[in-house]
Amino acid sequence: MKLHQRSMKSGLPVGVIAILLATCAAFAQAPSAPTQNSQAPGTVLRAVVRLIQVTVVAEDGDGRPVADLKIGDFSLRDKGEAQKLTYFAQQNTPAWQPDVAGTPTVSNFYSNHVESSPEGANSVTILLLDAMNTQFRDLSYARTRVINFLQHMQPQDQVALYVLTPTTLYVMHDFTNDSATLLRLMGGGSDKASANPNEVKIEKLMSDALGESNHFYKGQPVSRVQATSEAMLQVARNTVNIPGRKNLVWISGGFPLTMGAAIPLSGRDERLDFSAALSGTAKQLGDANVAVYPVDARGLWAPRGGRAYASPNMDAMVLIANATGGRPFYNTNDIASSIRKAVDDSRVSYVLGYYPTNDKWDAGFREISVKVARPGVHLRYKTGYFAVPANPESDKRNELLTADAIRSPLQLIDLGLQVRTERVASIGGREMKVMVRVDPAQMMFQRKENRWTDAIVVVWVGLTPDGRVLERDMDRIELHPEQSGYNEIQHDGLSFSEHIRLGNESTELRLIVRDHGSGAIGSVNIPLSSLFDKTNANLPAH
Repeated sequence: MKLHQRSMKSGLPVGVIAILLATCAAFAQAPSAPTQNSQAPGTVLRAVVRLIQVTVVAEDGDGRPVADLKIGDFSLRDKGEAQKLTYFAQQNTPAWQPDVAGTPTVSNFYSNHVESSPEGANSVTILLLDAMNTQFRDLSYARTRVINFLQHMQPQDQVALYVLTPTTLYVMHDFTNDSATLLRLMGGGSDKASANPNEVKIEKLMSDALGESNHFYKGQPVSRVQATSEAMLQVARNTVNIPGRKNLVWISGGFPLTMGAAIPLSGRDERLDFSAALSGTAKQLGDANVAVYPVDARGLWAPRGGRAYASPNMDAMVLIANATGGRPFYNTNDIASSIRKAVDDSRVSYVLGYYPTNDKWDAGFREISVKVARPGVHLRYKTGYFAVPANPESDKRNELLTADAIRSPLQLIDLGLQVRTERVASIGGREMKVMVRVDPAQMMFQRKENRWTDAIVVVWVGLTPDGRVLERDMDRIELHPEQSGYNEIQHDGLSFSEHIRLGNESTELRLIVRDHGSGAIGSVNIPLSSLFDKTNANLPAH
């Protein structure tokens, strides 16, 4: 992808930009931000603070989602201290309905504000097939039910496929809504000819992993608990910078929370209790906004007199689910429906954001509590977070954030973005003009002598339907406005436009913008079907 033209509202060449002026006329005027011109030269004008975001699922007494709550209905405490909610959004993805007319909705405006962009996924889902804690006969059945779920995936579903073996946590495929690819990896696809060499290798790895696990299942239980806990932490590390709620559907036979209950009374003090260790794992999962949904791979359990009951092996899974805002599914043979319920669980949810009044970032765990002023409403959310300060100057961290934003089908919302697109007629390929407005609320300028300084990093990527990056470009825009220009940016936002040329293979354009001063990052996903289709993708230039 070649960015062969950039225009700014400045009248100056890119290399000597002194100011980016007013927003494009197509955008609505942003709310005024306070002008910060009273500080001494050379000082940082806004402290880097961390926005804490909590995703809340609200249900009535019958388990149905409650979709009409307002910000005033919620109250939140951080370590017992009441907090002011500064961000609120209701995420409501309606159930997918096929387009009877067959004509896609055409829109040229995109935003990472939830209220402005309600369509698409509210959350991503990781399907973790636990081949370490599940007996082979149950694992084979669970695999067929996962295939059944994948065969009925909906367009808004974004699913990653992981497999845990006794030796490794494998990422079979990152987040995608391409069910055909996932089915091939699970051995349930019929179109083997379309599989690429990497998919063939991964499919063989899947079979080998299941065979390896069959020999290992009767291994040391303590080792399995430790390995499973480490795998969960790896999932948290893999997804911590992906925005929003991540649903981890953990398909497993599980393991008990305590071991040694059959030891004679004289030796009961040797009983192993994993509660504390797994609570720590759950805290880190919750801090990464990963909600765990354990699904019992053994199906219906009825070992005594034919009456179903909750197996002790579910204790650990229930503990992790409750601490992360998920829910367990057991005592059912309909594993595919359990996966579907887990994916749909956060289809109606609320995002609460606040800046903690406690500004001592000591890396300790802070418990949070959320209440709603309506009787009979049950809330599920993570139990807290680790008070780690933001570090926008870390180049490595910024690279990881950018990489996660590129792979994430969910849009990052810390830096507000509004985008308008216009198709440009061309011969060969696809060309478009993209106008971007950046919300200045999370930008952080510094005053140096008679100018204000900051910078933004802009990344564009062209993606295939299964999330592969075909084209990529990155640029850094230096900002050095004088006082009048700075005031205008604070009032109207920061605007620039790009002229972008893509190949015909890309189906989605993803924009990522990071502010250098604050480290805040935002992203917007732009489906190209609204501008280009198979019949007119190569119109002649005028």
